Amino acid sequence: DDMRAGIDLLDELVQTLLATSPAVRTTYADAFNRSLSIDPHIATIDELAAAAKRAGVSVPAAMLTDHRDEWRNLLLAMRVELQLGRDRPEIVYHYPASQASLAKVIRTEAGYEVAERFELYYRGIELANGFHELCDATEQRRRFEAVNAARVASGREALPLPESFLAALAEGLPPCTGVALGFDRLLMVALGLNTIHVGTGDA
Repeated sequence: DDMRAGIDLLDELVQTLLATSPAVRTTYADAFNRSLSIDPHIATIDELAAAAKRAGVSVPAAMLTDHRDEWRNLLLAMRVELQLGRDRPEIVYHYPASQASLAKVIRTEAGYEVAERFELYYRGIELANGFHELCDATEQRRRFEAVNAARVASGREALPLPESFLAALAEGLPPCTGVALGFDRLLMVALGLNTIHVGTGDA
């Protein structure tokens, strides 16, 4: 399918540019289970909070603790990502449907929905983010509006809707997968640097 084709192309590109072995392919659920022994798709907020406590993860004071995705993102950033792609590139895919953003959503054999979204990690660093692109302008608008509703409910300002993008999407987008590759991070890894700033010349 298109997501698999996008992952294959990304994998081939990284092998060529970084002279690596083929990437390990891991579901989001398996990555969490490996690091924290928890299934992030079905875990409750209390279970995610307990996993954070067991792992010694500090909870930021400003975090919205009544949102599952806030806990998922915290655990991903503070524990799961550190274990990804340590020896060879690793592509994580099938993120929670609530994190689909611009990606299509499918139902798994386990019975829950996941986003056809994937990210590439190498040596604990995220190098790329990809989507099996959502082609439905109505659904995309609904998602943007849901994000704004959540922002307003939490006391933040709503974001302006990208009307030009939505209009273009309504005109028609063929099935495709898009990938954003961080060239500066890729260069940093290729040169064996410990910081992006050295590679870009920033002070």
